[in-house]
Amino acid sequence: MNIQFNLVKIENNQFAVFPENLEEGEINVENSFEFNVARDKTHIKCTATSMYVCESNLVMKCQVSGLFMLSEQSWESITKEDELVVPSFFLQHMANIVVGISRGIIFVKTEGLNVQSLPLPLIDLVSVIKEDLIIKISE
Repeated sequence: MNIQFNLVKIENNQFAVFPENLEEGEINVENSFEFNVARDKTHIKCTATSMYVCESNLVMKCQVSGLFMLSEQSWESITKEDELVVPSFFLQHMANIVVGISRGIIFVKTEGLNVQSLPLPLIDLVSVIKEDLIIKISE
């Protein structure tokens, strides 16, 4: 299945950094992803949230969304009777794009701070996003 799309909007929803909370010790990066489909079935939004935690203290939080517009043919290809079925490979692809954008935002926003050495680690999106997104269509 070939899904044609354009990235039409990037939103830096939330960025917070608390360099004073960076201590010696392990930094845990917690990542989560959320997907939403526009009511008019023209766009899919992927939101990635990354939280950097050290000794139970929040060091940095970055939440970024990408808005993706699918072609009409692509919408038809993921529409099955009374539901939309967005394949996991496409969800992973959108998440990969948004994670890359997040890395750039983190780099720019932390320039000159002691947290700049904390990159967003690689994420195995295949193991994180395993299921297709299934949404019931109510007309």
